[in-house]
Amino acid sequence: MKNRTIDLTLLFIVCLLLAGYFWTKNLIWDSDAYFHDFDRVEDYARNGDWGSALSLSKEMKAKWHQDNFIILVNYSEAEFSLFEETLNHIVAGSEAEDLAEVLSYTQNAQDLWRNFNRFVPEP
Repeated sequence: MKNRTIDLTLLFIVCLLLAGYFWTKNLIWDSDAYFHDFDRVEDYARNGDWGSALSLSKEMKAKWHQDNFIILVNYSEAEFSLFEETLNHIVAGSEAEDLAEVLSYTQNAQDLWRNFNRFVPEP
C-alpha cells in the first residue's frame, strides 16, 4: 500500500468517527429541550411555583443521568462535574425556595449547555 492510500483511509476513518459521534449526540440530545426546561424552571421560580420548579429540576437531573454518557466522549471531567453540580444547585435552590440561587445556576447551566453543543467547545 502506498502512503497516500493509508493517509486517505485514516482520514476517512477520522471523518466517519466524527460524523458518528455528532449523529449520535444529536439523536440523543435535543439541544433546545434543556434550554426550554431551564427557562421553565426560571419562570416557575419567579412566579413562586416552587413545587413545579422542584419537580422539573428533578426530571432534568434524571434525564441528564440517562444521557450523560455521550458527553464523556468529548469533554473533560471538569465540565461534566460542573454541569452535575449546577443541576444539584438548581434542585437544592428549588427545595429551599431560593430565587437567587435558582436564577444564577440556571443561567450558568444554559451557558454550559451552549458550550456542550458547539462543534469545538471552549475550555
